[in-house]
Amino acid sequence: MSSQSFHKSDNVPILVKTLDSYGINIISSYTDFDLIGKKLNSSPLVYYYSSNTKAIIDYSQTESEDDLDYLSIFLQGITTGNTFSITQGYYVKEQDGITSNVNGVYTFQSSVNDNLILADVVSLSAFNSAEYRYERDYFVDPPQLDINTGFTGDTAYVIKSVTNQGDVESLGLYEDDLVEISYSGNTANTGRYTVERVETSSDGEELIFVKNPLLSDNRIGQLTSVNVYVRGNPPIDLLSVDKTKNGAAKTYTNDGVYLDCFENQNELQGYLRRYGYNQTNVLSTWEYGSNCDNFVSGSANSLVSVGGSLIFNDILVVKTTTSNSTTVFSVNGELQPTIYLTTGRTYKFDQTHSSNLNTANPYQIVFTRVRGSTAAENLLTSSYSTNSLPGYQDSYTMLKVNSTLPAVFYYECLNASGMGGSVVVTTNSTSRLVGSGTAVQANILGLPISF
Repeated sequence: MSSQSFHKSDNVPILVKTLDSYGINIISSYTDFDLIGKKLNSSPLVYYYSSNTKAIIDYSQTESEDDLDYLSIFLQGITTGNTFSITQGYYVKEQDGITSNVNGVYTFQSSVNDNLILADVVSLSAFNSAEYRYERDYFVDPPQLDINTGFTGDTAYVIKSVTNQGDVESLGLYEDDLVEISYSGNTANTGRYTVERVETSSDGEELIFVKNPLLSDNRIGQLTSVNVYVRGNPPIDLLSVDKTKNGAAKTYTNDGVYLDCFENQNELQGYLRRYGYNQTNVLSTWEYGSNCDNFVSGSANSLVSVGGSLIFNDILVVKTTTSNSTTVFSVNGELQPTIYLTTGRTYKFDQTHSSNLNTANPYQIVFTRVRGSTAAENLLTSSYSTNSLPGYQDSYTMLKVNSTLPAVFYYECLNASGMGGSVVVTTNSTSRLVGSGTAVQANILGLPISF
Protein backbone atom coordinates (compact mmCIF):
# COMPACT_ATOMS: atom_id res chain seq x y z
CA MET A 1 0.00 0.00 0.00
CA SER A 2 1.51 3.34 -1.00
CA SER A 3 1.16 6.41 1.20
CA GLN A 4 1.71 10.09 0.36
CA SER A 5 3.97 12.36 2.38
CA PHE A 6 2.43 15.49 3.86
CA HIS A 7 3.31 18.92 5.13
CA LYS A 8 1.33 21.34 7.27
CA SER A 9 0.33 24.89 6.34
CA ASP A 10 -1.80 27.46 8.11
CA ASN A 11 -2.77 29.32 4.95
CA VAL A 12 -6.39 29.91 3.97
CA PRO A 13 -8.02 26.89 2.27
CA ILE A 14 -8.65 27.28 -1.47
CA LEU A 15 -11.08 25.15 -3.47
CA VAL A 16 -8.94 23.75 -6.27
CA LYS A 17 -10.61 20.66 -7.66
CA THR A 18 -13.88 18.75 -7.81
CA LEU A 19 -13.87 15.04 -8.51
CA ASP A 20 -17.17 13.57 -9.68
CA SER A 21 -17.55 9.82 -9.34
CA TYR A 22 -20.14 7.05 -9.36
CA GLY A 23 -17.89 4.88 -7.24
CA ILE A 24 -17.57 6.52 -3.80
CA ASN A 25 -18.10 4.57 -0.59
CA ILE A 26 -18.03 6.37 2.77
CA ILE A 27 -17.04 4.16 5.70
CA SER A 28 -17.32 5.10 9.37
CA SER A 29 -15.47 2.08 10.79
CA TYR A 30 -12.92 0.76 8.34
CA THR A 31 -11.18 -1.44 10.89
CA ASP A 32 -9.20 -3.69 8.58
CA PHE A 33 -7.51 -0.95 6.56
CA ASP A 34 -4.03 -2.10 7.58
CA LEU A 35 -4.49 -5.26 5.50
CA ILE A 36 -6.01 -3.71 2.38
CA GLY A 37 -4.36 -5.13 -0.71
CA LYS A 38 -1.72 -7.02 1.28
CA LYS A 39 -1.26 -10.74 0.75
CA LEU A 40 0.88 -13.31 2.49
CA ASN A 41 3.29 -14.73 -0.09
CA SER A 42 4.50 -17.53 2.19
CA SER A 43 2.83 -20.94 2.27
CA PRO A 44 2.28 -22.52 5.71
CA LEU A 45 2.49 -26.04 7.00
CA VAL A 46 -1.10 -27.24 7.54
CA TYR A 47 -2.07 -30.03 9.95
CA TYR A 48 -5.50 -31.59 10.46
CA TYR A 49 -6.51 -33.74 13.39
CA SER A 50 -9.53 -34.87 15.47
CA SER A 51 -11.30 -36.34 12.43
CA ASN A 52 -10.49 -33.20 10.42
CA THR A 53 -12.52 -30.88 12.61
CA LYS A 54 -9.54 -28.73 13.61
CA ALA A 55 -6.56 -27.30 11.79
CA ILE A 56 -3.15 -25.94 12.68
CA ILE A 57 -1.89 -23.37 10.17
CA ASP A 58 1.81 -22.99 10.84
CA TYR A 59 3.84 -20.02 9.51
CA SER A 60 6.69 -20.54 12.00
CA GLN A 61 9.19 -21.32 9.20
CA THR A 62 8.35 -18.16 7.26
CA GLU A 63 11.38 -15.96 6.61
CA SER A 64 9.55 -13.01 5.03
CA GLU A 65 9.46 -10.08 7.47
CA ASP A 66 6.58 -8.48 5.53
CA ASP A 67 4.51 -11.64 5.76
CA LEU A 68 5.15 -11.92 9.49
CA ASP A 69 4.11 -8.28 9.93
CA TYR A 70 0.87 -8.88 7.97
CA LEU A 71 0.17 -12.03 9.95
CA SER A 72 0.70 -10.11 13.18
CA ILE A 73 -1.87 -7.51 12.05
CA PHE A 74 -4.26 -10.32 11.12
CA LEU A 75 -3.92 -11.89 14.57
CA GLN A 76 -4.31 -8.56 16.35
CA GLY A 77 -7.70 -8.10 14.74
CA ILE A 78 -9.24 -11.54 15.15
CA THR A 79 -10.65 -13.06 18.34
CA THR A 80 -11.95 -16.45 19.38
CA GLY A 81 -15.10 -17.29 17.45
CA ASN A 82 -14.36 -15.01 14.49
CA THR A 83 -14.31 -16.67 11.08
CA PHE A 84 -11.77 -16.40 8.28
CA SER A 85 -11.33 -17.90 4.83
CA ILE A 86 -8.41 -19.53 3.03
CA THR A 87 -8.26 -19.10 -0.74
CA GLN A 88 -5.70 -20.13 -3.39
CA GLY A 89 -4.77 -23.06 -1.12
CA TYR A 90 -4.36 -25.72 -3.79
CA TYR A 91 -1.85 -28.44 -2.88
CA VAL A 92 -0.16 -30.91 -5.24
CA LYS A 93 2.45 -33.46 -4.13
CA GLU A 94 2.79 -35.72 -7.12
CA GLN A 95 5.24 -38.25 -5.74
CA ASP A 96 2.85 -39.11 -2.90
CA GLY A 97 -0.24 -38.94 -5.10
CA ILE A 98 -1.77 -36.12 -3.05
CA THR A 99 -3.95 -33.50 -4.71
CA SER A 100 -6.00 -31.44 -2.27
CA ASN A 101 -7.55 -28.07 -1.68
CA VAL A 102 -7.36 -26.46 1.77
CA ASN A 103 -9.60 -23.59 0.68
CA GLY A 104 -12.53 -23.11 3.02
CA VAL A 105 -13.94 -21.34 6.07
CA TYR A 106 -12.39 -21.65 9.52
CA THR A 107 -13.31 -20.43 13.02
CA PHE A 108 -10.39 -18.89 14.88
CA GLN A 109 -9.60 -20.55 18.21
CA SER A 110 -6.17 -19.28 19.30
CA SER A 111 -2.65 -18.39 18.14
CA VAL A 112 0.91 -18.92 19.30
CA ASN A 113 3.85 -16.54 18.81
CA ASP A 114 2.05 -14.58 16.06
CA ASN A 115 2.89 -17.29 13.52
CA LEU A 116 0.75 -20.32 14.33
CA ILE A 117 -3.05 -20.46 14.19
CA LEU A 118 -5.37 -23.06 15.72
CA ALA A 119 -8.81 -23.11 14.11
CA ASP A 120 -11.98 -25.17 13.84
CA VAL A 121 -12.86 -26.28 10.33
CA VAL A 122 -16.26 -24.99 9.18
CA SER A 123 -16.10 -26.07 5.54
CA LEU A 124 -13.47 -27.25 3.09
CA SER A 125 -13.49 -27.39 -0.70
CA ALA A 126 -11.77 -30.70 -1.42
CA PHE A 127 -9.64 -31.81 1.50
CA ASN A 128 -7.92 -35.18 1.06
CA SER A 129 -8.80 -36.97 4.30
CA ALA A 130 -6.00 -39.49 3.78
CA GLU A 131 -3.41 -36.88 4.70
CA TYR A 132 -2.98 -34.78 7.81
CA ARG A 133 -0.02 -32.62 6.86
CA TYR A 134 0.55 -30.21 3.97
CA GLU A 135 4.07 -29.00 3.36
CA ARG A 136 4.80 -25.43 2.37
CA ASP A 137 6.68 -26.27 -0.84
CA TYR A 138 3.80 -28.08 -2.54
CA PHE A 139 1.19 -25.34 -2.69
CA VAL A 140 0.61 -24.24 -6.29
CA ASP A 141 0.03 -20.68 -5.02
CA PRO A 142 0.53 -19.31 -1.51
CA PRO A 143 -2.77 -19.64 0.42
CA GLN A 144 -4.42 -16.32 1.27
CA LEU A 145 -6.11 -15.49 4.58
CA ASP A 146 -9.17 -13.21 4.65
CA ILE A 147 -11.08 -12.22 7.77
CA ASN A 148 -14.87 -12.65 7.42
CA THR A 149 -16.25 -11.37 10.73
CA GLY A 150 -15.31 -9.62 13.91
CA PHE A 151 -12.21 -7.60 13.08
CA THR A 152 -11.47 -5.46 16.13
CA GLY A 153 -8.65 -3.19 14.96
CA ASP A 154 -8.46 0.58 15.25
CA THR A 155 -11.38 2.56 13.84
CA ALA A 156 -10.72 4.80 10.85
CA TYR A 157 -12.91 7.16 8.83
CA VAL A 158 -12.49 6.66 5.12
CA ILE A 159 -13.71 8.08 1.82
CA LYS A 160 -13.06 5.23 -0.60
CA SER A 161 -13.03 5.52 -4.39
CA VAL A 162 -13.47 2.18 -6.17
CA THR A 163 -13.41 3.70 -9.66
CA ASN A 164 -11.57 6.67 -11.19
CA GLN A 165 -8.22 4.95 -10.65
CA GLY A 166 -5.35 7.33 -10.04
CA ASP A 167 -7.50 10.42 -9.49
CA VAL A 168 -7.41 10.55 -5.70
CA GLU A 169 -3.63 10.31 -5.45
CA SER A 170 -3.27 12.96 -8.16
CA LEU A 171 -5.32 15.47 -6.16
CA GLY A 172 -2.20 16.53 -4.25
CA LEU A 173 -3.73 16.24 -0.78
CA TYR A 174 -1.65 17.15 2.24
CA GLU A 175 -2.29 16.42 5.90
CA ASP A 176 -4.86 18.87 7.35
CA ASP A 177 -6.19 19.84 3.93
CA LEU A 178 -9.99 19.69 3.73
CA VAL A 179 -12.39 17.62 1.66
CA GLU A 180 -16.11 18.15 1.26
CA ILE A 181 -18.60 15.48 0.11
CA SER A 182 -21.47 16.71 -2.04
CA TYR A 183 -24.54 14.83 -3.31
CA SER A 184 -28.24 15.50 -3.56
CA GLY A 185 -31.03 13.98 -1.50
CA ASN A 186 -28.96 13.23 1.58
CA THR A 187 -27.88 15.41 4.49
CA ALA A 188 -25.31 12.96 5.92
CA ASN A 189 -21.65 13.95 6.09
CA THR A 190 -22.06 17.70 5.65
CA GLY A 191 -19.19 20.09 6.19
CA ARG A 192 -15.48 19.82 5.52
CA TYR A 193 -13.29 17.04 6.83
CA THR A 194 -9.61 17.20 7.76
CA VAL A 195 -7.38 14.89 5.75
CA GLU A 196 -5.13 12.49 7.64
CA ARG A 197 -3.48 10.63 4.77
CA VAL A 198 -4.09 9.08 1.34
CA GLU A 199 -3.46 5.43 0.52
CA THR A 200 -3.95 3.20 -2.52
CA SER A 201 -4.39 -0.54 -2.20
CA SER A 202 -2.76 -3.00 -4.59
CA ASP A 203 -6.15 -3.65 -6.21
CA GLY A 204 -6.62 0.04 -7.05
CA GLU A 205 -9.05 1.23 -4.37
CA GLU A 206 -8.04 4.74 -3.32
CA LEU A 207 -8.62 5.80 0.26
CA ILE A 208 -8.79 9.27 1.80
CA PHE A 209 -8.44 8.89 5.58
CA VAL A 210 -9.96 11.80 7.50
CA LYS A 211 -9.63 12.78 11.17
CA ASN A 212 -13.32 13.56 11.73
CA PRO A 213 -16.15 11.05 12.28
CA LEU A 214 -18.15 10.07 9.17
CA LEU A 215 -21.48 8.33 8.75
CA SER A 216 -21.40 5.20 6.58
CA ASP A 217 -22.98 5.82 3.18
CA ASN A 218 -22.69 3.60 0.12
CA ARG A 219 -22.64 6.00 -2.84
CA ILE A 220 -21.58 3.45 -5.45
CA GLY A 221 -23.79 3.92 -8.51
CA GLN A 222 -24.85 7.44 -7.44
CA LEU A 223 -23.25 10.68 -8.54
CA THR A 224 -21.07 12.02 -5.72
CA SER A 225 -18.66 14.96 -5.74
CA VAL A 226 -15.58 15.31 -3.59
CA ASN A 227 -14.53 18.97 -3.32
CA VAL A 228 -10.89 19.40 -2.43
CA TYR A 229 -9.44 22.36 -0.56
CA VAL A 230 -5.65 22.80 -0.40
CA ARG A 231 -3.82 25.32 1.72
CA GLY A 232 -1.73 28.15 0.32
CA ASN A 233 -1.02 28.65 -3.37
CA PRO A 234 -1.81 25.38 -5.18
CA PRO A 235 0.16 24.18 -8.23
CA ILE A 236 -1.31 25.41 -11.50
CA ASP A 237 -2.20 21.87 -12.60
CA LEU A 238 -4.61 21.53 -9.67
CA LEU A 239 -6.62 24.59 -10.61
CA SER A 240 -8.43 22.93 -13.53
CA VAL A 241 -11.80 21.48 -12.54
CA ASP A 242 -12.31 18.05 -14.04
CA LYS A 243 -15.93 17.10 -13.38
CA THR A 244 -16.18 14.19 -15.79
CA LYS A 245 -13.91 11.20 -16.20
CA ASN A 246 -15.25 9.94 -19.49
CA GLY A 247 -14.04 7.45 -22.03
CA ALA A 248 -15.24 4.69 -24.32
CA ALA A 249 -16.78 1.44 -23.11
CA LYS A 250 -16.40 -1.53 -25.45
CA THR A 251 -18.28 -4.79 -25.06
CA TYR A 252 -17.06 -8.07 -26.48
CA THR A 253 -17.70 -11.80 -26.25
CA ASN A 254 -15.39 -14.22 -24.51
CA ASP A 255 -13.97 -15.32 -27.85
CA GLY A 256 -12.83 -11.77 -28.63
CA VAL A 257 -15.57 -10.52 -30.98
CA TYR A 258 -16.56 -6.91 -30.33
CA LEU A 259 -20.28 -6.18 -29.92
CA ASP A 260 -20.61 -2.43 -29.44
CA CYS A 261 -18.84 0.75 -28.37
CA PHE A 262 -20.27 3.53 -26.18
CA GLU A 263 -18.71 6.99 -25.87
CA ASN A 264 -18.87 9.47 -22.97
CA GLN A 265 -19.05 6.75 -20.32
CA ASN A 266 -17.64 6.95 -16.83
CA GLU A 267 -15.81 3.94 -15.44
CA LEU A 268 -18.80 2.45 -13.64
CA GLN A 269 -21.05 2.88 -16.68
CA GLY A 270 -18.42 1.11 -18.75
CA TYR A 271 -18.40 -1.82 -16.36
CA LEU A 272 -22.20 -2.14 -16.35
CA ARG A 273 -22.43 -2.22 -20.15
CA ARG A 274 -21.62 -5.96 -20.06
CA TYR A 275 -25.00 -6.65 -18.46
CA GLY A 276 -27.05 -5.10 -21.28
CA TYR A 277 -27.14 -8.29 -23.36
CA ASN A 278 -29.29 -11.39 -23.28
CA GLN A 279 -26.38 -13.75 -23.87
CA THR A 280 -24.02 -14.64 -21.05
CA ASN A 281 -20.24 -14.27 -20.97
CA VAL A 282 -20.19 -10.73 -22.33
CA LEU A 283 -17.28 -8.64 -21.02
CA SER A 284 -16.52 -4.94 -21.20
CA THR A 285 -13.52 -2.62 -21.10
CA TRP A 286 -13.29 1.07 -20.31
CA GLU A 287 -10.45 3.46 -21.09
CA TYR A 288 -10.30 7.07 -19.95
CA GLY A 289 -10.12 9.60 -22.78
CA SER A 290 -10.79 7.05 -25.52
CA ASN A 291 -13.51 7.11 -28.18
CA CYS A 292 -15.14 4.78 -30.68
CA ASP A 293 -13.09 5.86 -33.69
CA ASN A 294 -12.15 2.93 -35.93
CA PHE A 295 -14.36 0.61 -33.92
CA VAL A 296 -15.81 -2.23 -36.00
CA SER A 297 -18.66 -4.26 -34.54
CA GLY A 298 -18.23 -7.99 -35.07
CA SER A 299 -14.47 -7.77 -35.52
CA ALA A 300 -12.09 -10.07 -33.68
CA ASN A 301 -9.95 -7.23 -32.35
CA SER A 302 -7.17 -8.62 -30.19
CA LEU A 303 -6.18 -5.41 -28.44
CA VAL A 304 -8.67 -5.69 -25.59
CA SER A 305 -7.48 -3.36 -22.85
CA VAL A 306 -8.48 -1.54 -19.68
CA GLY A 307 -7.03 1.87 -18.87
CA GLY A 308 -4.61 1.60 -21.78
CA SER A 309 -2.93 -1.56 -20.46
CA LEU A 310 -2.88 -4.53 -22.81
CA ILE A 311 -4.59 -7.55 -21.26
CA PHE A 312 -4.13 -10.10 -24.01
CA ASN A 313 -3.37 -10.43 -27.71
CA ASP A 314 -5.08 -13.69 -28.60
CA ILE A 315 -7.81 -15.95 -27.24
CA LEU A 316 -7.78 -19.73 -27.31
CA VAL A 317 -10.99 -21.50 -26.28
CA VAL A 318 -10.36 -24.58 -24.15
CA LYS A 319 -12.98 -27.29 -23.82
CA THR A 320 -12.95 -30.75 -22.27
CA THR A 321 -14.07 -33.62 -24.47
CA THR A 322 -13.82 -37.41 -24.82
CA SER A 323 -11.68 -39.03 -27.51
CA ASN A 324 -11.28 -42.80 -27.72
CA SER A 325 -12.75 -43.13 -24.21
CA THR A 326 -10.14 -40.69 -22.88
CA THR A 327 -10.83 -37.21 -21.49
CA VAL A 328 -8.69 -34.60 -23.28
CA PHE A 329 -8.50 -30.86 -23.88
CA SER A 330 -9.59 -29.38 -27.20
CA VAL A 331 -8.13 -25.98 -28.12
CA ASN A 332 -9.94 -23.87 -30.71
CA GLY A 333 -11.90 -26.97 -31.69
CA GLU A 334 -8.93 -29.32 -32.19
CA LEU A 335 -8.05 -32.26 -29.95
CA GLN A 336 -4.78 -31.93 -28.03
CA PRO A 337 -3.10 -29.79 -30.73
CA THR A 338 0.40 -28.44 -30.62
CA ILE A 339 0.02 -24.74 -29.78
CA TYR A 340 2.35 -22.14 -31.38
CA LEU A 341 2.84 -18.98 -29.34
CA THR A 342 4.88 -15.87 -30.08
CA THR A 343 7.41 -14.29 -27.73
CA GLY A 344 6.22 -10.97 -26.33
CA ARG A 345 2.50 -11.75 -26.60
CA THR A 346 -0.09 -12.57 -23.95
CA TYR A 347 -2.65 -15.31 -24.49
CA LYS A 348 -6.02 -15.84 -22.84
CA PHE A 349 -7.02 -19.50 -22.48
CA ASP A 350 -10.79 -19.29 -22.05
CA GLN A 351 -12.29 -22.07 -19.91
CA THR A 352 -15.85 -20.80 -19.46
CA HIS A 353 -17.36 -23.68 -21.44
CA SER A 354 -19.43 -25.98 -19.21
CA SER A 355 -17.45 -29.04 -20.34
CA ASN A 356 -14.61 -27.83 -18.08
CA LEU A 357 -16.77 -28.01 -14.97
CA ASN A 358 -15.78 -30.67 -12.47
CA THR A 359 -16.60 -29.75 -8.88
CA ALA A 360 -14.38 -32.35 -7.22
CA ASN A 361 -11.36 -32.03 -9.56
CA PRO A 362 -11.67 -29.00 -11.86
CA TYR A 363 -10.25 -29.36 -15.36
CA GLN A 364 -7.81 -26.51 -14.79
CA ILE A 365 -5.30 -25.95 -17.59
CA VAL A 366 -1.73 -25.32 -16.37
CA PHE A 367 1.66 -25.02 -18.04
CA THR A 368 4.67 -27.15 -17.12
CA ARG A 369 8.24 -27.65 -18.26
CA VAL A 370 7.93 -31.46 -17.94
CA ARG A 371 5.46 -33.40 -20.08
CA GLY A 372 2.82 -35.12 -17.97
CA SER A 373 3.96 -33.50 -14.71
CA THR A 374 1.99 -30.96 -12.66
CA ALA A 375 4.35 -31.06 -9.70
CA ALA A 376 4.72 -27.58 -8.21
CA GLU A 377 8.43 -27.41 -8.98
CA ASN A 378 7.72 -28.01 -12.69
CA LEU A 379 4.83 -25.58 -13.13
CA LEU A 380 5.63 -22.31 -14.94
CA THR A 381 3.55 -20.29 -12.47
CA SER A 382 5.61 -17.12 -12.86
CA SER A 383 4.35 -16.82 -16.45
CA TYR A 384 0.62 -17.47 -16.03
CA SER A 385 -2.28 -16.67 -13.72
CA THR A 386 -5.77 -18.12 -13.40
CA ASN A 387 -9.15 -16.52 -12.78
CA SER A 388 -12.28 -18.25 -11.43
CA LEU A 389 -12.99 -21.99 -11.65
CA PRO A 390 -13.16 -23.85 -14.99
CA GLY A 391 -16.71 -24.00 -16.33
CA TYR A 392 -17.79 -20.74 -14.67
CA GLN A 393 -18.20 -17.25 -16.11
CA ASP A 394 -14.92 -15.30 -16.41
CA SER A 395 -12.85 -18.46 -16.07
CA TYR A 396 -9.56 -18.14 -17.89
CA THR A 397 -5.80 -18.59 -17.64
CA MET A 398 -3.58 -15.73 -18.84
CA LEU A 399 -0.17 -16.76 -20.17
CA LYS A 400 2.54 -14.21 -20.94
CA VAL A 401 5.16 -15.58 -23.33
CA ASN A 402 8.59 -14.15 -22.58
CA SER A 403 12.23 -15.09 -23.01
CA THR A 404 12.34 -16.99 -19.70
CA LEU A 405 10.04 -19.75 -20.99
CA PRO A 406 11.49 -22.89 -22.55
CA ALA A 407 11.37 -23.15 -26.35
CA VAL A 408 9.04 -26.11 -25.88
CA PHE A 409 6.83 -26.68 -22.86
CA TYR A 410 3.51 -28.38 -22.20
CA TYR A 411 -0.09 -27.72 -21.25
CA GLU A 412 -1.71 -30.18 -18.85
CA CYS A 413 -4.75 -30.54 -16.62
CA LEU A 414 -3.86 -29.90 -12.99
CA ASN A 415 -6.14 -32.67 -11.74
CA ALA A 416 -6.08 -35.31 -14.49
CA SER A 417 -3.30 -36.82 -16.53
CA GLY A 418 -2.99 -37.22 -20.29
CA MET A 419 -5.28 -34.32 -21.29
CA GLY A 420 -2.75 -31.87 -22.74
CA GLY A 421 -0.14 -31.39 -25.42
CA SER A 422 2.89 -29.35 -26.48
CA VAL A 423 3.50 -25.59 -26.68
CA VAL A 424 6.13 -24.28 -29.09
CA VAL A 425 7.48 -20.74 -28.69
CA THR A 426 8.19 -18.90 -31.94
CA THR A 427 9.29 -15.41 -32.95
CA ASN A 428 7.06 -15.53 -36.05
CA SER A 429 3.90 -13.49 -35.49
CA THR A 430 2.23 -15.11 -38.49
CA SER A 431 2.38 -18.61 -36.98
CA ARG A 432 -0.81 -20.53 -36.53
CA LEU A 433 -1.98 -20.74 -32.92
CA VAL A 434 -2.79 -24.44 -33.14
CA GLY A 435 -0.92 -26.88 -35.28
CA SER A 436 -3.39 -29.18 -37.01
CA GLY A 437 -6.75 -29.44 -38.75
CA THR A 438 -8.62 -26.31 -39.74
CA ALA A 439 -6.66 -23.78 -37.71
CA VAL A 440 -6.91 -20.30 -39.15
CA GLN A 441 -3.77 -18.31 -39.85
CA ALA A 442 -3.27 -15.30 -37.54
CA ASN A 443 -2.38 -12.22 -39.52
CA ILE A 444 0.68 -10.05 -39.10
CA LEU A 445 -1.07 -7.90 -36.51
CA GLY A 446 -1.63 -10.92 -34.32
CA LEU A 447 -5.42 -10.84 -34.43
CA PRO A 448 -6.98 -13.85 -32.68
CA ILE A 449 -8.12 -16.91 -34.56
CA SER A 450 -11.82 -17.02 -35.46
CA PHE A 451 -13.75 -20.12 -34.59
